[in-house]
Amino acid sequence: MKLRISKTLKIWVDVACEQRKNEAPDTSKNALIAEVLHKWEETGDAMRYLRGDGKIGWKATAGMLGRLSDAEHEAKDEFEDWE
Repeated sequence: MKLRISKTLKIWVDVACEQRKNEAPDTSKNALIAEVLHKWEETGDAMRYLRGDGKIGWKATAGMLGRLSDAEHEAKDEFEDWE
């Protein structure tokens, strides 16, 4: 089954899966993705929604997007300090 995940959330799910893969090398990628999405849904960082075509999709919550935006701005500020 193909999961429908927003682009922003997909990037961070892939990063989290790579980190978890080292902890559980025998776990399938789909199982790792499910674990990450479940954990993030519980903490309020990801949410399921019903797409227009009637299928379930996943996207980052406003809170997670805000934290990602803040982290991006901090990284840019730190980069400018190095120049």
